[in-house]
Amino acid sequence: MLRALQGLAFGDAYGLQYECFWPPPRLEWIDPRSLGFGCVDECGGRCCYSDDTELAVAAAECFIETGLGSVAEFARCLANRIDTSARVRYFSTATKDAISRIRCGYNPLDAAHQTLELCREDPSPAVRAIGVALAAPSIDQAMSLAAAQTIATHICREAVERAMAIAAATYMVVAEGISHRRAIEELPHVARWSWELSRALSAIPSAATDPPYRALDALRRYRATAIELGLLAAYGASNCVEALSRAISLGGDVDTAAAVACSLVSASAAPPPLDLLRRIDGIERIRALALRISLRRAVMRAS
Repeated sequence: MLRALQGLAFGDAYGLQYECFWPPPRLEWIDPRSLGFGCVDECGGRCCYSDDTELAVAAAECFIETGLGSVAEFARCLANRIDTSARVRYFSTATKDAISRIRCGYNPLDAAHQTLELCREDPSPAVRAIGVALAAPSIDQAMSLAAAQTIATHICREAVERAMAIAAATYMVVAEGISHRRAIEELPHVARWSWELSRALSAIPSAATDPPYRALDALRRYRATAIELGLLAAYGASNCVEALSRAISLGGDVDTAAAVACSLVSASAAPPPLDLLRRIDGIERIRALALRISLRRAVMRAS
């Protein structure tokens, strides 16, 4: 559980520096040994993570507090919990619009409806689902909670489905103890996905053997986002640094893809290098959150 959150922060913080101008895919996979681990932003001399980790952590904290019994209550908690520091500039337009409307007193569901046209390719709810899924006592509940926390800000089928897929993968790796590769292979079969998402998920194992530009082309035909690319990066990796390098190789929304990839690989294989984790601002908050999630999961299982 802690390793999934550590991987999330690691991929987010160290993928951010490679995202400048949304780079195109590389011709070949980057050698992990060639990576640099600089910081785009510094938080008191430490590396800042961006919106991906901030949203996942805030969503998990709000789930612990509200239980998602009321989507509106969860949405208000999320809107008021997220850090409004420099990290906010990385938030997607749909997330910014929904959060700002909720903070201004709009009904959360009305605010989510206002962002309908912006939400279809927004990966934010799927990244948030990682933190929520960790507390679920079953895969069905993980997917149900993922869907509920999505509609708090994004009311569109595509965002809901991606969140459910990431929640399912996270649950299989963390709770069932299966490898990240096997979890990704199982994803097409855990629910009746839309045609595009089903095809994209099914294409990942074969695409992972292609060069980055071809792998990206294979998934783009199904309108894949950084979420599917994160699963692609994870599938071909055996450790977090390799997952990060593969996310960078695919280009585009690198920090989000790296956050997804490193979360799964960290939970399945090995956590990120300790010296690099210690450089990330807020890593102590993540450790404390992992303990709270464990306690919440125990309560849910008992009930």
